[in-house]
Amino acid sequence: MWWRDFQNGGDQAYLEQRLPLLYMVLPKHFKEKYSVAFQNLKDNVHRLVTAFDLHSTMKDLLNLDNISNKRLGKRTRQLGLSESRNISLFLPISATRTCEMAGISLINCACVTRHSMSVSDTFVIEATKSVVGFLNEKLSGYEQCSHLELTNITEVFVTGVRSHQGIGQGLIENVIKQRNERAVKRSHGDYFEIGINTSPGRGKYYVAVVVNGFDGEVSVDGIARVSIYGHDADCMPVLELRPYCYCKSQN
Repeated sequence: MWWRDFQNGGDQAYLEQRLPLLYMVLPKHFKEKYSVAFQNLKDNVHRLVTAFDLHSTMKDLLNLDNISNKRLGKRTRQLGLSESRNISLFLPISATRTCEMAGISLINCACVTRHSMSVSDTFVIEATKSVVGFLNEKLSGYEQCSHLELTNITEVFVTGVRSHQGIGQGLIENVIKQRNERAVKRSHGDYFEIGINTSPGRGKYYVAVVVNGFDGEVSVDGIARVSIYGHDADCMPVLELRPYCYCKSQN
C-alpha cells in the first residue's frame, strides 16, 4: 500500500516512494575476508536496485561460500550483461540498468523524466473519467459496493514522450533515460500519472494511464490507493478489490 499526500508531498515524496532507503551494516572483518563482495556492495550504492536484489543478497548471506573472491569472479563472468531482476548486491550491477531491466513498472520508476500538466486540461479530465469507469467496472459484480464518482483531480504528470529533453546530463544518465523512454514509447502514445479523489469514501488514488497514439484509447497501466480505507470495504470478499470498494452500508 502507498501513502502519499498529493498536495504537499512534492518531489521528495515521489522519490522516497520509489527509492526507499536501505542500510546495511557488516562486521569489520567482512571487508578483508570478502573484499570483492564488499567493493561490489559499495559500487552498487549508486546503482538501481530492488527488493528482488535484496532477496538474492540475503540468500548469499545464508551461504558465505557464494561470496568468496574466487566464487564471485566466476559468478560475475556468468552474469555478463544479464537483465535479471534479481541480482545479489554482492555482484556488480550495471550502471546503465533500467527500470524495465530491473522489473520495475513505469508507475514505480523514478528514472524517467516527468512534467506537470494542468488538472483542468480537457484531455486529462476525459482520461480521468475513464479511470473512474475502470474502477466501477471492476466493482460491477458487487452490488454491496457504492458507485464511485470523481471528486477532483489533484495532480497530473506526463512521462517520457512529451517531457522536455534533459540538458547537460552525463553519458550514463542519457543512456538510462533513453532506455526507459523507449519502454514508454512502446505504448505508441503518451503515459500519464494522475492523482484523483473519489466519493463516497474519500478515496485517494494514484493512477498510471497509457493513451494509445493511434486511436486515443485510454488504458490503466497501474493503480494504487494512497489513503486508508479501514472498515469501509468490509463487505468486499475479494481482497484485491477492497481498495476500490466503499460499502453501501457505510452511507
